[in-house]
Amino acid sequence: MLGRAEFLTGLVAVILPNDGSNRPPSLKLGVPTNWRIRVLDGPDFHLADHRGSVVVATFFATWCPACVEEQPAFVTFANAHPDTVVLAVDVQERDDTVRAWRKRFAIPYRIAMDENGGFLDALTPKGVLPTTIVFDPNGCLYSWHYDESTVEWLEQQRADALAAAAPSPAPAASASPAPS
Repeated sequence: MLGRAEFLTGLVAVILPNDGSNRPPSLKLGVPTNWRIRVLDGPDFHLADHRGSVVVATFFATWCPACVEEQPAFVTFANAHPDTVVLAVDVQERDDTVRAWRKRFAIPYRIAMDENGGFLDALTPKGVLPTTIVFDPNGCLYSWHYDESTVEWLEQQRADALAAAAPSPAPAASASPAPS
Protein backbone atom coordinates (compact mmCIF):
# COMPACT_ATOMS: atom_id res chain seq x y z
CA MET A 1 0.00 0.00 0.00
CA LEU A 2 1.26 3.49 -0.83
CA GLY A 3 2.11 5.82 2.04
CA ARG A 4 0.48 9.24 2.17
CA ALA A 5 3.65 11.05 1.02
CA GLU A 6 4.16 8.64 -1.90
CA PHE A 7 0.57 9.01 -2.97
CA LEU A 8 0.58 12.79 -2.74
CA THR A 9 3.93 13.11 -4.48
CA GLY A 10 2.78 10.97 -7.40
CA LEU A 11 -0.68 12.43 -7.67
CA VAL A 12 -1.68 13.98 -10.96
CA ALA A 13 -4.18 16.84 -10.92
CA VAL A 14 -7.70 17.04 -11.94
CA ILE A 15 -8.11 20.59 -13.11
CA LEU A 16 -10.16 21.14 -16.19
CA PRO A 17 -8.84 23.94 -18.35
CA ASN A 18 -11.14 26.77 -19.34
CA ASP A 19 -11.13 25.54 -22.93
CA GLY A 20 -13.74 22.91 -21.99
CA SER A 21 -11.43 19.97 -22.66
CA ASN A 22 -11.10 17.12 -20.23
CA ARG A 23 -7.31 17.31 -19.86
CA PRO A 24 -6.20 17.17 -16.23
CA PRO A 25 -3.05 19.27 -15.49
CA SER A 26 -1.13 18.80 -12.21
CA LEU A 27 -1.96 19.06 -8.53
CA LYS A 28 0.79 20.33 -6.27
CA LEU A 29 1.18 18.97 -2.77
CA GLY A 30 0.05 21.43 -0.08
CA VAL A 31 -1.13 23.98 -2.64
CA PRO A 32 -4.83 24.80 -2.94
CA THR A 33 -6.15 23.46 -6.20
CA ASN A 34 -9.19 23.94 -8.32
CA TRP A 35 -10.89 21.55 -10.66
CA ARG A 36 -14.19 21.43 -12.45
CA ILE A 37 -16.37 18.50 -13.40
CA ARG A 38 -19.81 18.14 -14.97
CA VAL A 39 -22.59 17.41 -12.50
CA LEU A 40 -25.62 15.30 -13.33
CA ASP A 41 -28.64 17.61 -13.68
CA GLY A 42 -26.90 20.68 -12.32
CA PRO A 43 -24.15 23.25 -12.74
CA ASP A 44 -20.52 22.12 -12.88
CA PHE A 45 -18.76 21.46 -9.59
CA HIS A 46 -15.79 23.79 -8.95
CA LEU A 47 -13.62 22.84 -5.97
CA ALA A 48 -12.62 26.49 -5.39
CA ASP A 49 -16.27 27.41 -4.79
CA HIS A 50 -16.12 25.34 -1.61
CA ARG A 51 -13.14 26.92 0.17
CA GLY A 52 -13.82 26.90 3.89
CA SER A 53 -15.50 23.48 3.78
CA VAL A 54 -14.17 19.96 3.85
CA VAL A 55 -14.90 18.30 0.50
CA VAL A 56 -15.33 14.52 0.30
CA ALA A 57 -15.28 13.09 -3.22
CA THR A 58 -16.22 9.45 -3.68
CA PHE A 59 -15.57 7.70 -6.98
CA PHE A 60 -18.05 4.92 -7.74
CA ALA A 61 -19.85 2.88 -10.36
CA THR A 62 -23.31 1.38 -10.03
CA TRP A 63 -22.02 -2.11 -10.94
CA CYS A 64 -19.38 -2.08 -8.15
CA PRO A 65 -20.40 -4.26 -5.14
CA ALA A 66 -18.30 -2.29 -2.62
CA CYS A 67 -19.81 0.96 -3.96
CA VAL A 68 -23.29 -0.43 -3.29
CA GLU A 69 -22.25 -1.42 0.24
CA GLU A 70 -20.75 1.97 1.14
CA GLN A 71 -23.47 4.19 -0.34
CA PRO A 72 -25.65 4.25 2.82
CA ALA A 73 -22.62 5.45 4.83
CA PHE A 74 -22.21 8.46 2.53
CA VAL A 75 -25.90 9.30 2.72
CA THR A 76 -25.81 9.10 6.55
CA PHE A 77 -22.61 11.17 6.71
CA ALA A 78 -23.89 13.83 4.29
CA ASN A 79 -27.17 14.19 6.17
CA ALA A 80 -25.29 14.56 9.48
CA HIS A 81 -22.87 17.22 8.13
CA PRO A 82 -24.56 19.81 5.90
CA ASP A 83 -21.43 21.98 6.33
CA THR A 84 -19.30 19.32 4.59
CA VAL A 85 -19.47 19.00 0.81
CA VAL A 86 -20.00 15.45 -0.39
CA LEU A 87 -19.60 14.84 -4.10
CA ALA A 88 -20.09 11.44 -5.70
CA VAL A 89 -18.22 10.95 -8.97
CA ASP A 90 -19.64 8.26 -11.24
CA VAL A 91 -17.10 6.66 -13.56
CA GLN A 92 -18.08 6.02 -17.18
CA GLU A 93 -21.79 5.32 -16.93
CA ARG A 94 -24.86 6.76 -18.62
CA ASP A 95 -26.80 9.59 -17.00
CA ASP A 96 -30.01 7.54 -16.76
CA THR A 97 -28.19 4.73 -14.96
CA VAL A 98 -26.86 7.21 -12.41
CA ARG A 99 -30.26 8.88 -11.97
CA ALA A 100 -31.71 5.48 -11.02
CA TRP A 101 -28.84 5.02 -8.51
CA ARG A 102 -29.51 8.45 -7.01
CA LYS A 103 -33.19 7.58 -6.60
CA ARG A 104 -32.48 4.09 -5.20
CA PHE A 105 -30.32 5.46 -2.38
CA ALA A 106 -32.10 8.83 -1.92
CA ILE A 107 -28.75 10.58 -2.39
CA PRO A 108 -28.90 14.15 -1.02
CA TYR A 109 -25.63 15.36 -2.59
CA ARG A 110 -24.48 16.12 -6.10
CA ILE A 111 -23.23 13.44 -8.46
CA ALA A 112 -20.55 14.35 -10.99
CA MET A 113 -19.98 12.44 -14.20
CA ASP A 114 -16.46 11.20 -15.04
CA GLU A 115 -17.49 10.32 -18.56
CA ASN A 116 -14.15 9.03 -19.84
CA GLY A 117 -12.51 7.92 -16.57
CA GLY A 118 -9.94 10.75 -16.69
CA PHE A 119 -10.72 12.00 -13.18
CA LEU A 120 -10.40 8.53 -11.68
CA ASP A 121 -7.12 7.94 -13.50
CA ALA A 122 -5.74 11.36 -12.54
CA LEU A 123 -6.76 11.33 -8.89
CA THR A 124 -6.18 7.69 -8.06
CA PRO A 125 -2.94 6.00 -9.05
CA LYS A 126 -4.60 2.61 -8.78
CA GLY A 127 -7.87 3.40 -10.56
CA VAL A 128 -9.71 1.44 -7.85
CA LEU A 129 -13.44 1.68 -7.15
CA PRO A 130 -14.57 2.82 -4.76
CA THR A 131 -12.02 5.50 -3.90
CA THR A 132 -12.70 8.38 -1.52
CA ILE A 133 -10.62 11.55 -1.52
CA VAL A 134 -10.84 14.26 1.14
CA PHE A 135 -9.87 17.89 0.52
CA ASP A 136 -9.29 20.21 3.48
CA PRO A 137 -11.05 23.59 3.78
CA ASN A 138 -8.12 25.24 1.94
CA GLY A 139 -8.72 23.08 -1.14
CA CYS A 140 -5.65 20.90 -0.55
CA LEU A 141 -5.71 17.13 -0.77
CA TYR A 142 -5.91 15.77 2.79
CA SER A 143 -6.46 12.00 2.52
CA TRP A 144 -7.74 9.17 0.38
CA HIS A 145 -9.11 5.68 0.87
CA TYR A 146 -9.35 2.72 -1.50
CA ASP A 147 -12.25 0.32 -0.98
CA GLU A 148 -15.42 0.73 1.05
CA SER A 149 -15.62 3.77 3.36
CA THR A 150 -17.48 3.71 6.66
CA VAL A 151 -19.25 6.48 8.55
CA GLU A 152 -16.55 6.20 11.24
CA TRP A 153 -13.75 6.72 8.71
CA LEU A 154 -15.58 9.66 7.13
CA GLU A 155 -16.19 11.26 10.55
CA GLN A 156 -12.51 10.90 11.50
CA GLN A 157 -11.25 12.29 8.19
CA ARG A 158 -13.60 15.27 8.44
CA ALA A 159 -12.44 16.06 11.99
CA ASP A 160 -8.77 15.62 11.09
CA ALA A 161 -9.03 17.76 7.92
CA LEU A 162 -10.73 20.54 9.88
CA ALA A 163 -8.07 20.40 12.60
CA ALA A 164 -5.20 20.34 10.10
CA ALA A 165 -6.53 23.37 8.24
CA ALA A 166 -7.26 25.40 11.39
CA PRO A 167 -4.97 28.38 11.89
CA SER A 168 -2.32 27.97 14.57
CA PRO A 169 -3.03 29.86 17.77
CA ALA A 170 -1.10 33.11 18.26
CA PRO A 171 1.84 32.82 20.67
CA ALA A 172 1.06 33.83 24.23
CA ALA A 173 2.13 37.33 25.25
CA SER A 174 5.30 37.52 27.28
CA ALA A 175 4.81 37.80 31.05
CA SER A 176 8.06 39.65 31.64
CA PRO A 177 7.75 43.01 33.42
CA ALA A 178 7.89 46.16 31.36
CA PRO A 179 11.17 48.09 31.59
CA SER A 180 11.09 51.00 34.05
